[in-house]
Amino acid sequence: MSMLYEFFQNNLEIVFFVYGFAFMVMGIAILIRPREASEFKISNILWLLGFFGVCHGINELVDMWAIIKGRNHALDLIRWFILVGSYVFLFEFGRQLVRQTRSKGLYRLLAWWLTPLIGTFILASGFMSHDFWKVGSIWTRYLMGLPGGLLVGFGFYNVLSK
Repeated sequence: MSMLYEFFQNNLEIVFFVYGFAFMVMGIAILIRPREASEFKISNILWLLGFFGVCHGINELVDMWAIIKGRNHALDLIRWFILVGSYVFLFEFGRQLVRQTRSKGLYRLLAWWLTPLIGTFILASGFMSHDFWKVGSIWTRYLMGLPGGLLVGFGFYNVLSK
């Protein structure tokens, strides 16, 4: 094992603190910026990205707490709802950003009902599994986090290429 790997494994609480703090700072910076004078259409939906940062930062800080104090069912449920909430904000930001850019192929697929449909599937699969937190977290990352990040990247690419 490398020294760097061992350092991070032995100091996971520091890693989670820095990671969560970075998301919190990003989210707060987006949320406190003035948007009344903005001429960009994206300013109307940027609050979603700000709430993603704050929620995801809180999620990482709660994960840090679980590492320090240990897991329990109530904490796992709180962590799961915060994680889902953060990725819902990211997914919605990406969905609305792509819809604002009016990308031809994706525009019709990204209707308002897509987020509740994915959320219902994640919730149902979590309840049907033997480990609600683990399965729900995995499906949340696969169905909300990854597509949300890709949609944000695609949307920003379309905004910047115009």
